[in-house]
Amino acid sequence: MEKKLLSDIVAVVAMLSSETAFIRPRGKEDAEKAAAIKLDFDVHGGDDFTSLLYLFRQAEQSSDLRRFCKSNFLHFRVMNSGVTVISVCLCVRLFVCLSVCLCVCL
Repeated sequence: MEKKLLSDIVAVVAMLSSETAFIRPRGKEDAEKAAAIKLDFDVHGGDDFTSLLYLFRQAEQSSDLRRFCKSNFLHFRVMNSGVTVISVCLCVRLFVCLSVCLCVCL
């Protein structure tokens, strides 16, 4: 439970620490599509934290992040950096846990 909570917090912080992931297309038709897709990511009445976490988890589960971003009017660079940040944070956490275990064992 603690591990999941930590990864959720890191995911939200990663998403909040960058520019918005959503693209606003110029054409009216594309702008309407983008607005409708953005609404699909709103969770619990548009709460920013849960919506960002939901968006991040959907992107994380995608087998092709670039295609996911293009079809959902998202900035690939922003989404990719969010995925990278959480991966690095989890690796650092694993390293710290291993270091503590090694210190205790020695």
